[in-house]
Amino acid sequence: MQMYRLQNVFGALKALLEVVIIFLEGTYEGEMVDMQEGMKVMRGKLVQFLKCILDLFVANYYLHMPKGQAARIGVVGTITSLIALCQALKVI
Repeated sequence: MQMYRLQNVFGALKALLEVVIIFLEGTYEGEMVDMQEGMKVMRGKLVQFLKCILDLFVANYYLHMPKGQAARIGVVGTITSLIALCQALKVI
């Protein structure tokens, strides 16, 4: 679970840095992007950032297991699963 937590921390940082690079330089993966394509990529990266942060909450719950938090973490886990499903289906 600690590796899962680290994976989400670095995933969130990577997504956030990619958004900043697209915003400041107008490039994505070394190629120039126009405004519409850049906004589309940035939106996807921000959703990835949100998913990583929510997964981080789930990982912290399973590492520490506080009492009375299971219902909240269940909802957060369901939301992250729905985000991942939408990303896999290319909806987001």
